[in-house]
Formats: sequence, C-alpha cells, structure tokens
Amino acid sequence: MAYDSQLAAAISQTFRAVCSSRLTNYQRNNFEYLLQSWLGIKNLRNVQLWTRPGTQTRDIINSRLGEYELDLRLLITQAFINNADPQFPVKTKCWQLPATNNEARESFGYLNDNYVREYLTRIFFTDFFFCFEYAMDSSSELERIDLDSPEFDDVIED
Repeated sequence: MAYDSQLAAAISQTFRAVCSSRLTNYQRNNFEYLLQSWLGIKNLRNVQLWTRPGTQTRDIINSRLGEYELDLRLLITQAFINNADPQFPVKTKCWQLPATNNEARESFGYLNDNYVREYLTRIFFTDFFFCFEYAMDSSSELERIDLDSPEFDDVIED
C-alpha cells in the first residue's frame, strides 16, 4: 500500500482511541510489549506514544516505514481496530497473559504466516489471553447436511 498521510493519521488516531477505550491497563501494557517485540522497537516509550492519549503522541503509521513494516503495522492496526464478529467460520489462536518472549516470538510467527496475514480478522484481548482470529480455510468449512440424501431416508419421513 502506498503511504497516504491523511489515512495514516486517521488510522493512528483510531488505533490510539481503541487502545484507550477497549483495553485495561494490564492488557495495554501487554499489547505495548507485544508491539515492541513484533516491530523491533528499541524504546518502549515510542510504542506508548502510539497507544496512549496525551499531549505528546506519535503515529504508528508514518512516511518513514519500508513496505514490509508498513504492511505489518497496517495488518496489526486494522485487526486490532476491528471488533465485529465475523459472519464465517474462524479459528482463534490465543496466548496466555502476561506476554513473555516466547509468546511474542510465537505470535510473531503467526503474523508472518502467509495464510494468517491474508485472513486475519481480529486481534483481541480477554482477561487472561490475547488472541488472533482468522478465517477458517475452505477445507475445514462446516459440512452442509443434505437431508435429501438417501442416507437420511429412514430418519426423515415426508
């Protein structure tokens, strides 16, 4: 995606507002740690400027990002901002809080998986977990039952 300054500012502001309104302090601290790990940010304060409102803030999406970094940040922000229940079968992968180096590494592997990157719908937090929700692959879709099938003749009477 090409950089658009107005869109980047809107995404960054929305991301900050959602972090402030949806997460407890404990969850936000864990999310900041994960963001720092996933994005290779050296200073935690820089991440906090993305997630906390205040007189000093920074945009998580900015013009200095390379293509991979921009795509990764957009993936994370959009999946976190989205809170709608999907209307299709999904898989959910959750990791226990507090997030450790192991959880950060493993979840980053999921963020780099081509399938998860393509079909990630939400990143969300519960009291004790952070979760990735992504579309279930077509081979795992729920099987539709054909009641007209001969195998159901003895069960259904017309």
